[in-house]
Amino acid sequence: MDSFSITIIIVSLSGFIGAFIKGKKKDRCLKELNLNNIHIIKIDEAENDILGMLNIESNCMEIKLTDNSENKNLIIYKNEYPTINKIIRYTDVQNEKEKEKRQVELNKITNPSLLRKMKRKIIIFFNITKDAIFEVSETMLTKTKLSTLNQTEFVESIKNNTTNTSTKSSYQPIWERYIGQKVVLEQVINDIKIDYSGVLKEYSSNYILLYDVSLKNKTQIQKSDILFSRKNSVIRNLSKQ
Repeated sequence: MDSFSITIIIVSLSGFIGAFIKGKKKDRCLKELNLNNIHIIKIDEAENDILGMLNIESNCMEIKLTDNSENKNLIIYKNEYPTINKIIRYTDVQNEKEKEKRQVELNKITNPSLLRKMKRKIIIFFNITKDAIFEVSETMLTKTKLSTLNQTEFVESIKNNTTNTSTKSSYQPIWERYIGQKVVLEQVINDIKIDYSGVLKEYSSNYILLYDVSLKNKTQIQKSDILFSRKNSVIRNLSKQ
């Protein structure tokens, strides 16, 4: 068996493993808000807001509605996630048990132990590796006619895709240093830029989660934890405390 055939077998196995893991994976930012009462605001202002209890699955989110809707629940599928502007958890309406649990999580990131720091580095390593496997699996699915490809070109395409993924969106070295600190997030929707200030709790390849955001509504300011999409949001500054 030549080296190219061995490469194909190894990459194919990696692709199948990556596809299996990807099918089971839940976004770590979304999981932070799982089984919480949330408020979903859509990008299209003509669409109604969604209020209810959030339940996250790997391919969708289910919201058990708490408004006056005739329906008991609503399912938003993964391909519909880009229609979401932000997901808000209002902390001032949480019960004491929920507030205590949240405060424990907040303390863990603002004053991380050595063990937690080590755990974070391990998670980052596996996330980078996992992303590389996902990219390889996608490459394998698109390169179905191997006979039309030059062997060197095929192997190089896999190497390049893997490298690009590992340096791309899931891991942001600067953001890692900002976790647990107050930052300024910039969101741009329909050419309108809005800044939000809060504690960076977590980020993933798709989302950014801020804690302790003072959200201005029409009549009041509410303390909130907010999930933003990375498609329209970035961490712009480290805020002065």
